[in-house]
Amino acid sequence: MQGTEGSLEIVHQNYEERNATPKYKVMFSHARMIGGAQPGKDFIGMKALESYLAELDFSDENIKQWMLQLKGKSSISIPHVSLDAEHLLPFSK
Repeated sequence: MQGTEGSLEIVHQNYEERNATPKYKVMFSHARMIGGAQPGKDFIGMKALESYLAELDFSDENIKQWMLQLKGKSSISIPHVSLDAEHLLPFSK
């Protein structure tokens, strides 16, 4: 399977609201993108984001580490991600 390579940016949108259900926005940027607003995919709750990352075939260990990072940071970047056409669709609007 050939995909489009880039990086996933995951933003914990309500990071400072510690008692609230986490809200995340996932954005994909690839080499051909030049500035401008990035379309993203929204997730409510850790399980929703974890399920999405698992759907992209990331290992359970990587997902666990990224979720831990998001508890201490407002955003993380995952480089060298390859998305197929189906998974790229939400990011190409």
